[in-house]
Amino acid sequence: MRNRAPFSIVVLLLTLQSCALGPDYQRPNLDMPATFRNGRPGMSADSFGDLHWQSVYPDPTVQILIEEALTAAPDLLLAEARVREAEAAAGV
Repeated sequence: MRNRAPFSIVVLLLTLQSCALGPDYQRPNLDMPATFRNGRPGMSADSFGDLHWQSVYPDPTVQILIEEALTAAPDLLLAEARVREAEAAAGV
């Protein structure tokens, strides 16, 4: 069996050298927007999770269907109640 140490050292040095940036590297100047949520000025950047579901789905037909699904699914209502209870306990 041959000694692999010299080969391993060469591979290691080449690998480390490939990670180095050149001496003339200049970080690009990127103009970053203040907010990423909305692409239009004048709109808030509130979290999507903080919005009430009725404002997310403004269609009355969809709202009726969601209300029917919530009343027909007691497990979902129980889960929602537990989430609200946990939020109240956490002070959210």
